[in-house]
Amino acid sequence: INTAFLSDSEQLNRDISVSQISTPGGPVTINSGGQLIIDRIVTQGGDINLFAQGNMQILGLLNSSGDRGGNVTINGLTNIDIFAIDAQGLASDGTGGNVNINAGNFFQARGSFVDQNNRTASISTAGTVSGGSISIRHAGSSETPFIVGNATTNGTAAALTTGSETISPTFEVPVDDDG
Repeated sequence: INTAFLSDSEQLNRDISVSQISTPGGPVTINSGGQLIIDRIVTQGGDINLFAQGNMQILGLLNSSGDRGGNVTINGLTNIDIFAIDAQGLASDGTGGNVNINAGNFFQARGSFVDQNNRTASISTAGTVSGGSISIRHAGSSETPFIVGNATTNGTAAALTTGSETISPTFEVPVDDDG
């Protein structure tokens, strides 16, 4: 398929569970009124957009890498638990995709892969020309900090990298005075 779109009416509060989704560059959009469970997604540069009102669990790699990396947007009203995200731009003029994650509670990236710069990463947006941005918002605070290098509760197993900038393990993200 060139494009994949799955949706559950938010009023029905139904869970969505799918195995592997693969597109030759087309986008994947999934909206769940309940939980969302996915084996893995490969788009060859297509965007990935995921939303769940319940918990979200991605068992394998979210891979939007291609000549130019596809954008990855993940919105969950509760916990988001993924393996890893590869949004790299791999062509000689490749740019990495942007990754934007919004978790109503905690975010975990439990896995890793080796990116084009030989970095072990949980999220890579590296590009041969320029990398994409990485934004992670969650409900952790000084009580439950976000830790790069510890995905036990709220964090990633490995580095976050745009290619030009890398946050390596172990790094506890500072919390501002407002929490």
